[in-house]
Amino acid sequence: MMEAQMAALAHVRGLEANPRNILEAGRLFGDEAARWAFGQWELRRRASVKFARAAEMLFTRDGLEMASGEPAAALHAGLFQAGEVMDAACGIGGDLLALAARGVASGFDLSPEHLACAAHNLRVHRLSATLRQADSTLEDWSGRQVWVDPMRRGGGIRGRDPELHSPPMSRIEELAAGSRLTWVKLSPLTRDDGLRAGERPVLFLSLGRECREALVGLGREAPEPGGWAWHGESGERLPSGIDPTRTASALAWIHEADPAAIRADALAGFGMENLGDAPGWLTGPGEIDSVWLRSFEVLWQGPARLKEVQGAGRDLGLACVAVKTRGVQERPEDWQKRLKKLEGQPAVLMLWASGSRQRAAWAKFSVAFSAHERQWRASDQRPR
Repeated sequence: MMEAQMAALAHVRGLEANPRNILEAGRLFGDEAARWAFGQWELRRRASVKFARAAEMLFTRDGLEMASGEPAAALHAGLFQAGEVMDAACGIGGDLLALAARGVASGFDLSPEHLACAAHNLRVHRLSATLRQADSTLEDWSGRQVWVDPMRRGGGIRGRDPELHSPPMSRIEELAAGSRLTWVKLSPLTRDDGLRAGERPVLFLSLGRECREALVGLGREAPEPGGWAWHGESGERLPSGIDPTRTASALAWIHEADPAAIRADALAGFGMENLGDAPGWLTGPGEIDSVWLRSFEVLWQGPARLKEVQGAGRDLGLACVAVKTRGVQERPEDWQKRLKKLEGQPAVLMLWASGSRQRAAWAKFSVAFSAHERQWRASDQRPR
């Protein structure tokens, strides 16, 4: 980074980005350096949800958007065996930092600005890696371990079709065929025909109870083909399987599955039926202590008609604290407004579709969280 930019960055620390402060910084360091410095502090503020030392790091707007946060990056690095790992598109260094902390690492990128940020961020963390401004797809990947996070910004078709990424998946597959091990990060919304879990390993990563990404393994030492849900906090994995049978009515408990387990089609192993037509809610006779499920004890169930739902809530002395839906067109906020006058013990209204009918249940959240979730909540250090 230019000396003027870094001097401006130190000068504007803690200052509001108002016209007066921007003009003064521009007078001292030049307009371009002043704009960059104020923009950098805004990026650092936004980056604090991804990086513990964001206030010392450097970012670009696109680089921050694409960068893996620290919890995810550490999991990515742990997928590799001993030996050097090449980050094929390192950006500002989100994954490269975790790879360098693990062992020998190298980073490739076409952007000199990204590489300058990556070099600075490595120094901040007292880590080292080889950096090259070059197209990694022109390198020989034979016998190497490679991490690939292709450019997929823009959403829509571009976000879901890996052949429209940069580099495209077909080029990655070609290069990775002779590699020792390659892992590719894709959106969890990537189409199933683009993932091809039956032909190669695919991990759907859950962090903070969100399905964050799909990781595709390639190369000679890639795991066996198949799909798995991967719970980042606990390390547990669930294999894909056949879909559970469906039922229209709830039993004594409804279990809300983790989004990664739903995306991986990994719910059959719980031995319960799927409640309604949309996947994601299981129902059974008892509570289950699992990192993959949140359990709700059923207090009442019936048709999803407002008069009957209100009456049941009133009779049971319930206050609606949340509305959850699965496979229905109803908006949760609309139902919550209709039920706002109910008073009593906190309860959740759950709505689901079964064929042409919609069903409802009043339920209360399980007191007995899984050991992993209890520890996670107590620490108040939710993954970012």
